Amino acid sequence: MSAGQGIVMGLGLAVALLGIFGGRVFADPYSLETAGKVRRWVGVLLFVLGGYVAAGAFFEAAPMAAGEGLPWRTESELDAAFAEAKTAHKPMVIDFWSKTCTNCKILERDTLMDPTIAPVLQRDFVLLKVNTDILYDDLRPRYDAIKATYGNIDNQPYVVLLNRDGEFLPDLSFHGLKSPEEVAPLLERAPDATPGDGAEAGLAGQIEKEGLLWVLVLVFLGGVAASLTPCVYPLIPITLSLFGAQEARSRLHAFGLSSVYVGGIVLTYTVLGLVAASVGKGIGQAMSNPWVLVVIATVMVAMGLSSLGLFELTLPESVQSRLSGAGGKGVLGALVMGLVAGLVATPCVGPILVTILVFVAQSQNLALGALLLATFALGMGMLFLGIGTFAGLLAKLPRSGPWMVGIKTAFGAVFMVVALYYLRLAWPFVKAPIELAWNVAGLLT
Repeated sequence: MSAGQGIVMGLGLAVALLGIFGGRVFADPYSLETAGKVRRWVGVLLFVLGGYVAAGAFFEAAPMAAGEGLPWRTESELDAAFAEAKTAHKPMVIDFWSKTCTNCKILERDTLMDPTIAPVLQRDFVLLKVNTDILYDDLRPRYDAIKATYGNIDNQPYVVLLNRDGEFLPDLSFHGLKSPEEVAPLLERAPDATPGDGAEAGLAGQIEKEGLLWVLVLVFLGGVAASLTPCVYPLIPITLSLFGAQEARSRLHAFGLSSVYVGGIVLTYTVLGLVAASVGKGIGQAMSNPWVLVVIATVMVAMGLSSLGLFELTLPESVQSRLSGAGGKGVLGALVMGLVAGLVATPCVGPILVTILVFVAQSQNLALGALLLATFALGMGMLFLGIGTFAGLLAKLPRSGPWMVGIKTAFGAVFMVVALYYLRLAWPFVKAPIELAWNVAGLLT
């Protein structure tokens, strides 16, 4: 973490803590008088604003000053850029990006504009920055040809390197974020390098370097947290009794039934992941439309306000009872109930799912989509598996009560922060608090 990021995160956390402790954010809203409710909502606003700014230390790069940046050619100058590289016999850097790719800006600001990297790029390379949204909409034949040549240009950041002869160097090109220290040797080798065996040959190593394990851990913990929400947690004893885990003949039998139930959840979400990865660019294109972003943000705001206690947003009781009772007892009942469990939990886990599904759609990677959604489902099913297998744990579980208000409030704040994350892509003025924090960090550093 850089000094600037630390300052931005510190400012955001300070505002969030002011809201939490000054506004009694985690108090039960139904127990407060009018003045207390007003105070709580002011605290909630500060909590959300502070959380948004603190998160912005990682998903939003420091704003550039006028005239700052590298001398990139753009997608409107494709032919001119390639012609320049051929005439000057220079290697080339192609930076594929899109409006919704926040890491693209972070890569440019923190790595490509680093004092050790930027002079090399400007002196030795022809620089081309391609917005894949514009390419897809306005230059579709070129989009198809470029994607056929360079691989998945929609999984961004994606930096492609060409040698002096204009040959693609898949073994030096990279997806995701890299540090200046990692990029420097790639640039040094690029001018005289020869093409490797394939763009995806190093995918396993690339995934390992980009920290997929940590992503899986976070997604799994997100699933565990989802199981603590009011849409899931209070239903655990009822659900387990409906498919017979509490009356199982043995612990092994109970484990088997619970595993089948969790397997049903995993299967449902895995299919969602595969579908999202398959439609891929369609969702990616939709996410570049400001109105789609506003609709997604509106849904998340509604779910956030519901979690914060402004109103109740749940499936109708008749639908919940039908879904909860689907299948009956036994293995088949456990499987069917697992398959529909995600629908019952939708009001609470929807925003988390949307975030993961959008990421999967942009990656267009079927294996990654299935893995991420299956991991989330496993996290969501851990309580069911543990309690279903060891019946005695049920008596030790905390009862539903005021502590769940805190869980709901925390989730509500997260949903609101995610809504602001999407709104800033549709309406740039929403970035103002983060940009202010970065400007303060710039003055202090």
